[in-house]
Amino acid sequence: MELIETDGLASAVEVAAAHPLASSGLVVLTPLWRFDPHEDHVARAAREEPEWLVRSEPAPAASST
Repeated sequence: MELIETDGLASAVEVAAAHPLASSGLVVLTPLWRFDPHEDHVARAAREEPEWLVRSEPAPAASST
């Protein structure tokens, strides 16, 4: 297992697509959140909700045929 930190979903998809396992194995993207006991977690969840079910695949590679 490898844990790679990125700025967001789009950059995570780009990094995952370039990973060696992307062509022959399985790459799983999952969000992780730092725990801050003083943060308003309800407000954070509301702010991040629009991205929860967003899929973002990289553009297909150009065919060499």
